[in-house]
Amino acid sequence: MLISVIIPIYNKEEYLDECINSVVNQTYKNLEIILVNDGSTDRSEVIINKWYKKDDRIVFLNQENKGVSSARNKGISKANGEYVFFIDADDRLEDNALNLLYKDSLINKSDIIMSNFIHVKNKYISYRPKISETIDLNNLSLLETKIELFVLNSRLLSMVCNKMYNLKFLKNYGLSFDNNVTSEDRLFNLKCYVNCPTISYVNAYTYYYNEIENSRSNIINESFYEECISLIYKFSDFIQEKKKNSNSEDLPELMVLLDVNKSLNKVARLTGNKYSEIKNIARKLKKDELIYNYLIKIFSNDKIISYKKSKKFNGMKRYCYILYKYPQLIAIYKFAGEFKSKLS
Repeated sequence: MLISVIIPIYNKEEYLDECINSVVNQTYKNLEIILVNDGSTDRSEVIINKWYKKDDRIVFLNQENKGVSSARNKGISKANGEYVFFIDADDRLEDNALNLLYKDSLINKSDIIMSNFIHVKNKYISYRPKISETIDLNNLSLLETKIELFVLNSRLLSMVCNKMYNLKFLKNYGLSFDNNVTSEDRLFNLKCYVNCPTISYVNAYTYYYNEIENSRSNIINESFYEECISLIYKFSDFIQEKKKNSNSEDLPELMVLLDVNKSLNKVARLTGNKYSEIKNIARKLKKDELIYNYLIKIFSNDKIISYKKSKKFNGMKRYCYILYKYPQLIAIYKFAGEFKSKLS
């Protein structure tokens, strides 16, 4: 079985050799390795050319800088494998990563096959949570499954890397990556999810996710608010176009819970808990008609309200409830939380 490995590349000369080397030297050899140079201005193209001449399994594609979504879509359009696998150019694989996923594909023939991440930050290694043992991947309509895969704990479907996707499944449903959206990985997986894929899980740590400090993600600019909620708008449009099924139920509300909390926490972190900035983002969220309508749905959704298995999830609900009812108190609530955290 041919597996197409897609690597989008933009100015990754420092990491690229290690990344490509980890793919070329996989114990599973029947690979098509698609390197998409997204208009790099450093030595990335030189490194790509070196590997292209060395291994005839490599396909080299060039394009003007259009972003990671466009680069991945180009890779998908050129892929010939039964499955496609995504890896970012600053990450690397364990030697047997693709072999483990391939073996699972022979047994389960799933649309999406995934395994665990090793998190690397400043050369410090940690192991991201595994999927909880109680999660039933044969029942994707369960609220608990959706929370596990997208919101809390393992959150394996918040990223597209370290997963094999059945190419026929992607093409049958016209699934591709969206441009001009924050969290394009999560949005892609949400779109896959509502099309009722079969999903299997290999309980092994096979992928090294290298977290690199990104200056763009650490500033508040004029488009900060739009970036925070872009996924919600894109996914809401997608849901409206789709025929609703049990997989799509609750997902938009869960994404609002997640992204409202992320945006409030991020603005607090980047401004040093500046009261006026937190109050400003809370005011925008409350005045946003789409967000407000989803907040109404959240607090009339018995399944979400009654789900109390996680303190963190309960905290997310409290944040959204205060935003929904008393947005002027968000900053005070945030300060109280920080003070309590420091005391403990």
